[in-house]
Amino acid sequence: MVRVALLLTLVSLILTMGAVAQDQPPEGPFKTVHLVTLDAAQEAKLTGTLAQFNAAIAKAGYPNAQYRLYKIAGKQQGPYSHLWEASWSGRAEYEKIHSLPVYQEASSLLKDLKCVYER
Repeated sequence: MVRVALLLTLVSLILTMGAVAQDQPPEGPFKTVHLVTLDAAQEAKLTGTLAQFNAAIAKAGYPNAQYRLYKIAGKQQGPYSHLWEASWSGRAEYEKIHSLPVYQEASSLLKDLKCVYER
């Protein structure tokens, strides 16, 4: 349960693009996890956007740092329909990728989906 709490604390790190105070990612390997509610159009948009992120990250030399989107099945607590996650080798990789100009350009694609992660 402590690991889940830590992972959920790190959820906002991927999406926060502004100068908001937040915890630093850990030095060692970690995962970011987002629980989101998506309709079919939002799912399609996010899937396409994540594909563009993944292509940009791979092109920058990080082919193992990939975002994935899963549809949640079965009865769930809460309104969430999807789980969006990524695995990172550590803070250095995470910060390097998030500072890449190509990543910053791709992140602008998420602005249309802002309502998805502000719930």
